[in-house]
Amino acid sequence: MNPSTLLDVALVGVTPGASNCDPAINLNAPNAAALLSAYERSRSDADRLALPLVPDGRLMLFRLQPLTAAGVRMVMEATGIRRLQNAVLVACHEVTDAKGVTHKASDHGGLQTFGKLSVASDEWLDFITMELGLGGKAISELGSVIVLRAEAGPSAVAPFALPLGLMLPR
Repeated sequence: MNPSTLLDVALVGVTPGASNCDPAINLNAPNAAALLSAYERSRSDADRLALPLVPDGRLMLFRLQPLTAAGVRMVMEATGIRRLQNAVLVACHEVTDAKGVTHKASDHGGLQTFGKLSVASDEWLDFITMELGLGGKAISELGSVIVLRAEAGPSAVAPFALPLGLMLPR
């Protein structure tokens, strides 16, 4: 996978008592844990398409764009949760929900432009966490994927681990 291209990401992480694994994924399917693990490591389209879904299930997909040099600066200058929030604000401006409806950051608080860098507003984070009902763990998972992709080169193999403290569903 080339970290300099757009990437559609489904959520697969959970923490005890606070799952942000996409409800369309059939966690009881044979081989579900192995398939989730493969997707979590690679974030490839092929591994995402191999995930077992519940009948009529459709994944919510977050479209992640690569970070530019200015985006990397903005993200990496922050620490803790703010780094992950900044990553989402800079690199995730679109999500397609389970009904197939595409939501854009420009419709939820708008985008601010700083030179060639477009940054979503905090209203976009609120939309993801509250209106979509995904909570802060979704921001942590998405932000971690964005940061890891920025740090990895195009020849990197499966660098996309879950954020520290998250684990795959059992």
